Amino acid sequence: MAAGRRAAASPPALPVAGRLSDVLGAQRLRRLAGSGRPAHAYLLVGPRGSGRRTAASALAGALLCAHPRENGDACGACPSCRALAAGSHADVHVLAGHRLDDARALTRSAALRPVLGGRAAFILPDADELTPEAVAALLKPIEEPSPESVFILTAVSPEHVPETIVSRCRVIPLLPAAMPELVPWLIERGVAAADAPDLAEAAGGRPGRALALAQDPAWRQRPTAARDWVAGARSWSVGECLAQAARAAEATDLGDVLAALRHHARDAALAGDRSGTLAASDGFGAAAAAAAALDSHVSTRLTWEVLAIRLRRTARSGYNLPKC
Repeated sequence: MAAGRRAAASPPALPVAGRLSDVLGAQRLRRLAGSGRPAHAYLLVGPRGSGRRTAASALAGALLCAHPRENGDACGACPSCRALAAGSHADVHVLAGHRLDDARALTRSAALRPVLGGRAAFILPDADELTPEAVAALLKPIEEPSPESVFILTAVSPEHVPETIVSRCRVIPLLPAAMPELVPWLIERGVAAADAPDLAEAAGGRPGRALALAQDPAWRQRPTAARDWVAGARSWSVGECLAQAARAAEATDLGDVLAALRHHARDAALAGDRSGTLAASDGFGAAAAAAAALDSHVSTRLTWEVLAIRLRRTARSGYNLPKC
C-alpha cells in the first residue's frame, strides 16, 4: 500500500494524555522517554488498576511532543500537545477492538504518513485479549514500523501476550506504588487526607484501583465483607460454596479477598497459631491462582467457584503440626 497522508478524523476512544511524571510506578518509562532514543514498540504490563492506559496515553503524548522536557514530560504547549489535550490528535490511534477487522484498520493507518509531520502513536489496550488472527495481522507493522510510528501496547502480564508480539516490544512493568508516594498522589487528586492511607493500602499500591475505590461510598465495608466471606468458607457445604461464589463474582473484588487472607495470616502469626498461619497462606495461594485465572480470561463464575471450594478444603484440612 502506497504511503499517503492520514485522514484528519480522530480515532475512537482517544485518551486524554497526562504527564509521565504523574504516572506512579513508571520510573523506567520516564527515563526512556527522556533519553531521546525511543523504541518502536512498548508493552506496558501491570495488574488492573495499575495505570496502564494512563501511562500509555502519557507516553504517546511525550513521544509526539515537539519540545519534550528533560524529565520526559510533554511540554503541554506545542500543536501536538494541544491537539491531544483537545482529543483531536490525528496521529494518535487507539485500537478499537481485538478482532481481525480492528487490527487491519490499525495496520492501514500505520502505512500512512503522520498528518502533523512528526511521529504517530498506535495504542493497543489489553493486548492480551487480541484474537490469533488479529495478532497475525499486527506482527508486520509492529516488527517493521515506519520510522515515524511507535506502538504502545498494554497487558496484565507479558505471559498473557503471544511471544511473537512480546519479542518485538520493549517490556515496561508498572510496579505498585509505595505508600509514601501513593498517599500524597491521592490527596492531590481530591481524596480526603484521612482516607488516603486506607485507600492506598486497600488498593495494594494500584493508583487506578485506589481512585476507583474512592468513588465507592461503601469502600470501607468491602474489606470487612471480604474477610467475612473468607471466614465463612470454613462452614459452607459444597452447594453453599457454589452459591456464595456466584454472589461474590457479581459483587466482590478479588483484591479484597487477597487482602483479607493477608490479614488472616498476620493475625494467626501474631497469635502463634502455626496451623492457622499455614491455612491462611494456602488460602492466599488459592486466591493468587484465582487472580491469575481471571487475568487469563477464565470464566469469572468458575474461578470464584474453584476458589470457594479450595478455601473450604484448606480451612478444613488441619495441619496436625507437632508441638514445639
